Amino acid sequence: MSQPPLTQPRSRRASNSTPSRDTSLDVSVPNLGSYPLGGGFNVYTGTVNSAEFDRIVTHADGAVGIQISQPVGEISVRRGIETYGGTGDSLVKGVVVKLAATALSIKPGGSARQIDVTGGLLAHGEGVDPIELHGPVRSLHIGESFTAVERGIPAN
Repeated sequence: MSQPPLTQPRSRRASNSTPSRDTSLDVSVPNLGSYPLGGGFNVYTGTVNSAEFDRIVTHADGAVGIQISQPVGEISVRRGIETYGGTGDSLVKGVVVKLAATALSIKPGGSARQIDVTGGLLAHGEGVDPIELHGPVRSLHIGESFTAVERGIPAN
């Protein structure tokens, strides 16, 4: 039996009916993430018009849930972003840098038209914040909550 594709690209046309580059992504697997190592979803170069995910979970120091370093359109996560890890080495544009396992990170130079995370943000890691905003987001909706958990106890 064949496995379903990880992504289901959607084609779109501009209002003048000329073909446009498809920059939409719909990830239809139950959990996008990493185990035991790696990160979730990032936009370091180029741009994405829209991306939809069911859930994002990462398991490693430096494994960010979503990291945006360029302008993007709409990002939607239906069942939340959760990270398990602290600060650690991460490969960014071919360079190893120290990153915290933040659930949602907008870096300088990054921006978004709309971000909607229905299931909340949860970061399990000492000294790790669930959200980091160093760029503008026109519309941000985090359903439920965003929480930092250190050693099994929610941080205040």
